[in-house]
Amino acid sequence: MRKFACVLLTTFAFCGFAQADTQAPVPTDALKKSVALAVDQFVIPAYGQFKGAAESQNDAYARLCSAPSEEALADVQNSFADVVKTFSRIEAFRFGPARDDNRFERLLFWPDPRGRGLQQVQSLLLEKDESATSLETLQQKSVAVQGLLALDFVLFGTGYEAQATPEGAFRCRYGATMAQSVLHISNALYDGWSAPGGYGDLMKSAGPEDVRYKSTGEAMQEFLRAAREQLQILRDTKLMPPLQDSVDTAKPKLAPFWRSDLTLLSMISNVEGIADLVDSWSLENALPADRQYLTEQLALELGMARDALNQTEVSADRTFEGHLSTQEDYDRLTYASLPLTGAITLLTGDVPAALGLIAGFNAMDGD
Repeated sequence: MRKFACVLLTTFAFCGFAQADTQAPVPTDALKKSVALAVDQFVIPAYGQFKGAAESQNDAYARLCSAPSEEALADVQNSFADVVKTFSRIEAFRFGPARDDNRFERLLFWPDPRGRGLQQVQSLLLEKDESATSLETLQQKSVAVQGLLALDFVLFGTGYEAQATPEGAFRCRYGATMAQSVLHISNALYDGWSAPGGYGDLMKSAGPEDVRYKSTGEAMQEFLRAAREQLQILRDTKLMPPLQDSVDTAKPKLAPFWRSDLTLLSMISNVEGIADLVDSWSLENALPADRQYLTEQLALELGMARDALNQTEVSADRTFEGHLSTQEDYDRLTYASLPLTGAITLLTGDVPAALGLIAGFNAMDGD
């Protein structure tokens, strides 16, 4: 039986590319096709979906602030769920355009173990700092008060109901400005990947003269690393800390999006995003004949993780806190870590080796 190897995350960095000496390299044309398929069939369309969700949220928030009502507030909350879902599908891509101008951190400031982001958001709301209601000045503030978790509190935290009335005008303007910021970033990310000569073309044209990727293998490794690290982040910073050791000691508020009860939706979308990325590679066309089974094995692991999370979400009309206090749901979530680990193991060693690559040094493993 294959053994699972758990990895403790310490930082989100990756260094080095190398050729494996146990498997002949896959022909460059096959890898180039896999990279191109990933860019064109998953990455760019997925960023387009995030952009569309951000546009809807921005419009909904503008309507709420101009005509406050419970119905308008519910529309914003629903649009926020779509933003979280579509962002979680592309959360793995912390490289490329996401690194420019701290775009990723301005969307998701996580983890925040000391709750500094929440403290800053609460301070802005208490002081009614008008500089937080202008896109230009908001973007000059801490990344912790600009992104999705700040919006999560504004839309679902203590006092959120005021936005349905004129008395909540400041909170609404602040939330609407964050929605503008999310839209601004989503446009920059989509354009950064899809524009002619953009990051998508950069990955597809990898070669000796390329400033970023000296070979198609390096471009493929970037995708492999992103997929592996996202699953590690999901398992080790989102799923396991809230579970703790038992139902009695579980701490659901350690998970992101617990206020909006979008925790499981976000986790499921993380897994589905990686599964769709892997599927877009069409690895059956790149792997040697005696390694073809890895495609199905990886899909199986991801499918089992997704199903465990899905079954928990639909098991009953419970909040995330309610799921963790119910033994059956708690056990499902605990089980989900096993296939996640299986997928991580495949993406760390088996798949890169079969492609004639190895994962290289991963600083997430420590010193």
